Amino acid sequence: MRSFAKAGKSSALNTELPCGTKLSEGANEVVWRGGDLGDGEYDEFVFRGYLSSELKVGGMLYFPVIQGCPEGKVERRIEIPAAGQTDDDLELPAPTSSW
Repeated sequence: MRSFAKAGKSSALNTELPCGTKLSEGANEVVWRGGDLGDGEYDEFVFRGYLSSELKVGGMLYFPVIQGCPEGKVERRIEIPAAGQTDDDLELPAPTSSW
């Protein structure tokens, strides 16, 4: 997991953090470094966090994902629907979670 300083704010968190590190501010990137998964392999990547009480119940949270493959191919599941769109309108929508 990596966390970066917010604009206009200095931070010692501009670095990789060990698993289990507790943060008082949000991490903005989770990176898998456990080796390659073959095309026929599957794994789950789980992280746990807390959402701000300022978020409205019933909303959607997007998790843009960039997947790099050993041969250099990159799949960017980073599309977030604009107002009036759904995930079905997009070619590679970002994974979502609702609360």
